[in-house]
Amino acid sequence: MRILFILIFILVCWLLMVNSVYWQIIPLAVLLIFFSAYAILYRKGIFKQKLTNRFWIINSSLVLLMTILIYFLLPFFNLPIPTGKYEIGTKYFTIDDTSRIDLFSNDSPNIRRLHCQIWYPAKIAGDVKPEMYIPEAKKFSKIFAKSQSTPCAPFILNHLGRTKTSSYLNAKIISIREKFPVIIFSHGLGQFYKFNTTLIEELTSHGYFVVAITHPYDAPGTVNSNNELVIYSSNLPPHDENKKTDSQVDMGLLFKKIQSSDSIEELRELYKIFYNNQPADWNQRNSSWKKDILFTITKLNTLNTEVFNNSIDLNAIGVMGFSFGGGAAGLVAMSDSTIKAGINLDGWQSGHTNENYFKCPFMMVSSEQHTEANDFFLKYSKQLVYDITIAGTKHTNFNDMAIISGKLGRILGHTGEIENDHGLNILKGLIIPFFNQNLKSDKTQNLLDSLNNYPEISYKTSCRGESINMD
Repeated sequence: MRILFILIFILVCWLLMVNSVYWQIIPLAVLLIFFSAYAILYRKGIFKQKLTNRFWIINSSLVLLMTILIYFLLPFFNLPIPTGKYEIGTKYFTIDDTSRIDLFSNDSPNIRRLHCQIWYPAKIAGDVKPEMYIPEAKKFSKIFAKSQSTPCAPFILNHLGRTKTSSYLNAKIISIREKFPVIIFSHGLGQFYKFNTTLIEELTSHGYFVVAITHPYDAPGTVNSNNELVIYSSNLPPHDENKKTDSQVDMGLLFKKIQSSDSIEELRELYKIFYNNQPADWNQRNSSWKKDILFTITKLNTLNTEVFNNSIDLNAIGVMGFSFGGGAAGLVAMSDSTIKAGINLDGWQSGHTNENYFKCPFMMVSSEQHTEANDFFLKYSKQLVYDITIAGTKHTNFNDMAIISGKLGRILGHTGEIENDHGLNILKGLIIPFFNQNLKSDKTQNLLDSLNNYPEISYKTSCRGESINMD
């Protein structure tokens, strides 16, 4: 028993040194405490029954197996190191749209207040530490678990507060005369924008400013300009995909018809049915998110002159979003001619019922489960549009939750068969050349090389109404 105690003590100490205090080591820590308490009580004669070696071996083995299983399913992780040549600085800022009353808010004032984070090419000087992934992670973990209807596991993301990023808070902007394009990023519905840090840092390291917006009350929380966690209290009920206005419509069958139709007019009618049978908040949210992005764009000039020494190229603005945010990015690309390029990452693209089309080159990247959902915009296009599907992926493969959820994500069906790191690498291989071509006019970048380098990719492309299937 003494040898077993020493081995467990060494293991716990090693885990604490390597990973600090994470909930994953709780089973071993409890066993160690039980060992110590039993030894003390037995020696003092308070506990007189001697437990057999068999008891200790069996129970210690079960606890050890439990710990190994937890580590295997939800491992500690580090975010991938960005591959670009630039170091990364980051700042938080808050902007108020006083022209809009926030109908979703329980808070005061009820103007539309946007908390944002910006990443930028920086010069890191001195012995400074990178920013942690999630501030106040224990507090965030509780609200996130509640938002995902898993309040029984409020501790599950506690360890993210000790995960390092490659960004440095309030670092100095790099002192070169070059101007950098800027990307406005929009998160998924009910999601936290920081779960897209891998792709955001990758973009920044290749010479981009990236501004991530938190759409108020459609995220469990955000970070304010003081680097403090803000929890939202909303008047708006959570988005319910199962709540329809017409129970006679088979949405699964409707979606299959949309995926198989080749007629623009038929697609427009099918999409009208789809939108008419969405929860009432759908269009309200679409409109609000679009206005959030457009308002943020109007504030770029002030940021550029007052904070970033005119290093932002305001003639090279792009938009990108994940899931519902991808659809919002597409809506902006249809309505604002200042946008020069846009990307929708596995989001259902809104705007089918109007005579809308992208006013800039646009790339739609879909998981295998959402393939061909946005074909309407490929067929009805006046700009170069890519419609790309990555085989073996599901929705969660498109952000950091693919890494966070580990093997458990695949077991629960949240991620696809593709290796999580490989899926994110494919996305990097698409996003960087696409924006380099369209925002930097970099002729050395060829998106077609990336499209043809990955066997998991199938795609179609369209320009001015002519579509080509490159399956």
